[in-house]
Amino acid sequence: LFETGLVVLLLVFFLFAVVEFGRAFMISTVMTNAARIGARLASIAPTSQRDANGLLLGSYETTIENAVRDEVTALDAGFGPTINVVVTQVD
Repeated sequence: LFETGLVVLLLVFFLFAVVEFGRAFMISTVMTNAARIGARLASIAPTSQRDANGLLLGSYETTIENAVRDEVTALDAGFGPTINVVVTQVD
């Protein structure tokens, strides 16, 4: 009975470890996909949403931020930490 208890505890520990690694992989995948969506929106921005230097206008930056936030909404609500979205442009 004692040995069975130790083995069951060990198996439960490994079960929770597998679940946590799966959750971490899911979070990584969702974050990568959200970044991909934001980068794609920035790259296909119409010229009407760019200034004379080719930088995105503030209104279109907000559109990109909202699209990324929509993608990670489930993570933000279900996993605790607040996810910050920042659009950075390089001249």
